[in-house]
Amino acid sequence: QTPVRVRVSERPFKSVTLGGGYDTEVGLRASAAWLHRNFGGSARQLRLSSVLSTESRELVAGIREPYFLGSRNWLNLSGFVQKRKQGEVQQNEVGGSASFERNVTERLDFVVQLSGGLVGSQRDSAFSEVRAALRWDTRDDLFDPQQGTLVSLTLRERGWWLQSDWEFGEVTAEGRWFQPLPLQSVLATRLLG
Repeated sequence: QTPVRVRVSERPFKSVTLGGGYDTEVGLRASAAWLHRNFGGSARQLRLSSVLSTESRELVAGIREPYFLGSRNWLNLSGFVQKRKQGEVQQNEVGGSASFERNVTERLDFVVQLSGGLVGSQRDSAFSEVRAALRWDTRDDLFDPQQGTLVSLTLRERGWWLQSDWEFGEVTAEGRWFQPLPLQSVLATRLLG
């Protein structure tokens, strides 16, 4: 037997992420984010992020509260300010969202989200959206799955809450399947409707 020594250290509570790139549609793009993983204690997460491109500027602040009214619940609150320009058209938006996430089982999650805001500065440009989603996830890895399934059903409704002149409803179903193949390859299949 060979003795093995394992050294464990806690991950830093604060982190900064920087990114950049180029896209043929958007052009140059830069992003920055600051995350505090234990803001005020209790594993509460505070995130500030910004994205700059030739067409848009966005600033987002959000807080994620674990164990909200139970050990399998999460509460997410966020706000955003966004400025977009496409050709000669410029649009400013400000808004926010609140979502409740429930881990029904180890593999099944339920999310309900309310969001809203203003486009421009006119009161009649207010928008609201309600979204509910169920998600079943048996993938073996979140970022690089080799096998498993991801199935989600999402319902969205926009406009009804503020009695908007423009209203739409949307139902989206998505399935992803991952199957290992020889030579360290994976067959990834996606169906969206």
